[in-house]
Amino acid sequence: EKHVVGYRTEVGDWVPGRFGKGRPSGPAVLVGTQVVEQSLDLDADLLMTDLAPIDLVLQRAGRLHRHARTDRPDAFRDPCLVWLCPDFAPGALPDVNALSGGGHVYARTVLWRTAMLLHARASWSLPADYRPLIESVYGADGVPAGLGEAETETWRKWEQKEADASRDSLRDAKGREIPAPGKLYELFAEGRAQLAEEDDEEAARAVRAATREGDSVDVVVLHENAGGALFLDPDNEMPAPLDLPAPRKPLPITSVRALLGASVRLSRHAVIQHLRAQTEFDVPGWAALSEATPSLRNLYPIVLKNGAWRCPGTTVRWHDRLGLVYEPP
Repeated sequence: EKHVVGYRTEVGDWVPGRFGKGRPSGPAVLVGTQVVEQSLDLDADLLMTDLAPIDLVLQRAGRLHRHARTDRPDAFRDPCLVWLCPDFAPGALPDVNALSGGGHVYARTVLWRTAMLLHARASWSLPADYRPLIESVYGADGVPAGLGEAETETWRKWEQKEADASRDSLRDAKGREIPAPGKLYELFAEGRAQLAEEDDEEAARAVRAATREGDSVDVVVLHENAGGALFLDPDNEMPAPLDLPAPRKPLPITSVRALLGASVRLSRHAVIQHLRAQTEFDVPGWAALSEATPSLRNLYPIVLKNGAWRCPGTTVRWHDRLGLVYEPP
């Protein structure tokens, strides 16, 4: 069977069988992103991780010796987690610019506190140490003692930035909160707060129900061949099912599933701006198609020509193993 999204789906099917319960014997190495933290029942003899907040490090550690096995190599009879971080001296801070998304994926102060904690503790016992470890990172207030003057100032600036972001997030959440009714009839009274769906692009962002911070768009990735035909796969073997069976009739469920299977969420600011500002879609007739098929209404089609799609400020390119990757324009 050929999968719509190729490598991503094939790996998602293969990994649990190779690294999960009942895994076959023999050496194997898995390199993964944060998706490995959760939702995958994996069992590792040895785990190496980039520096991350302590709760996520512990979550990743849960993949170590997850199942009782009798065929573990002698060198890995005891669970061992290796965390990767630039070396740093007392009174200094680790350089998170060199890892963990350059300090933009996770809060820097949380990474710094986690690094200091892990540097001070060579071992721990789970589950007994879960709470003490997490509280030592998230429960601590102020700048740690022993930092140099420059590091102290850096820490204070980031604490203030995070405090401002937290305050703004709380204000945003309060503005979206649906007030609890005092009486049953108030559930149906007019004038109560009305929130649009989270992905409703026609509604102002301030009145959309939100389940996460940040901004993103969902796109259906289509590949164009030399003749201009559109396909779901880069090998041009699966034609994109874009023909409505009749005017204003929705696509068949099999076609909808195929298109949704070729969708991915993008969060690059230049891509979001371009797609939301466009007046015409890359696929002629997409407006009618999505209007007739509610499942597609909040999706943007992007057409890769010669493996790439471009907008001002960014190029999105297809990679056979990684899927979509960003490049400079």
